[in-house]
Amino acid sequence: MCSNSRVGSDLLTGLNELKEALGALELRVWCWHENLESVWLIIEDGELTITDLGDSLRYLAEAGDPLYRAVAPSEVSVICRRHGVALDVSDEERHPAICRRWREFEDLRSVVDSVAVAIDELFATAIVQ
Repeated sequence: MCSNSRVGSDLLTGLNELKEALGALELRVWCWHENLESVWLIIEDGELTITDLGDSLRYLAEAGDPLYRAVAPSEVSVICRRHGVALDVSDEERHPAICRRWREFEDLRSVVDSVAVAIDELFATAIVQ
């Protein structure tokens, strides 16, 4: 049985090869996590990034869902730090993305879990009481 860090390495290699074979500028793999949150595995600068692509904060800001409130940036930062993920604000055309880059020595499942759990906590925090 392969270690989970090996699976991540094989996935990164395979996605890079598929991206090149397709002549694609970008390739994304959607993951519906067991906690029912969606994350994307994408290749950025030759590295594997796990991200929500800004969908979580976009939903809270724009959906008008009466079950949720917008979450203050300071609250989002605390949640991200607690789960060892980052808040990517580099794309001005999108809402900030909850993300984490996978490193070869890391367990891929743990990295995916950290992003999905941070998203889950964000929505739990946003529930209107």
